[in-house]
Amino acid sequence: MFTAVWLIPLTFYPFLAAGHWLAPIIIAIVVIAIILGVLSEVWDIGPTFVEQAEARYQIRYAPLAYSIPVGFDVAETAVPGFSRLRITRTDTDQTIGGWELRLKHSREIDKDAW
Repeated sequence: MFTAVWLIPLTFYPFLAAGHWLAPIIIAIVVIAIILGVLSEVWDIGPTFVEQAEARYQIRYAPLAYSIPVGFDVAETAVPGFSRLRITRTDTDQTIGGWELRLKHSREIDKDAW
């Protein structure tokens, strides 16, 4: 994120200084990319095909990565085409947050098991 903060102004400056017609389009694309990046990192929201691939990946490696039994699935959001990764404890059928899972229930991964 820090790299993006430094590189984005350097990328835009020639377009903005010259008053190029592409400048507003490029700025809009970068703003959308930043918003999607924040949604993805904080709330695990992203395009549906990305979240489905993430759920399959997490299901495959969950027994090695987490100390509790968890299941992953995709929940639709209000925005069409975007979904949220939902994490559920399979022993209690309780929904758990992604950050709580990563911070409280991650285990040291044995690199030989991979």
